[in-house]
Amino acid sequence: MSSARSAGSYALLFQSYRPFGLSQTLRIYIFIGLFAVGTLISFLGALLLLTNPFVFLFLFSIGLTLTLSSTCFLFHPVKQMKMSMDKVRAPATITFIVGVTIVIFVPLCLYFIVGRTDAFMVIFSVIGLTVIYGSLLWYALSFIPFARDVIVGAGK
Repeated sequence: MSSARSAGSYALLFQSYRPFGLSQTLRIYIFIGLFAVGTLISFLGALLLLTNPFVFLFLFSIGLTLTLSSTCFLFHPVKQMKMSMDKVRAPATITFIVGVTIVIFVPLCLYFIVGRTDAFMVIFSVIGLTVIYGSLLWYALSFIPFARDVIVGAGK
């Protein structure tokens, strides 16, 4: 009963939050668009890691900024920060933070130790980006009423 009540209260919060006076549907479309563009920019950066790790970091930063800003269209950013360590969001938040840290520091450390980039760093970065954006998507879906239930239900 309490999970239904909390899902209902999240639905009411989602409906009452109207940044720039946008409708719920338009907010979800903007979220999807910004999330997709940010993800593509980050993965493009991983492919360019072979040329220069700093290009990767630059594109990764732009992509991550776009993707994180996409969640602001779903729920108020300050409330997101307060609720990021709730029981349902904590695993995704921790995975995201650890993933970002690893994806930033491992290629840089290897570049400065080895002095060049190689295919291993690209593969590592692509896997890391997949984990980061998967956890961020799972986190963001927790702010859309019943979105996680639909995703989990579709997998059965």
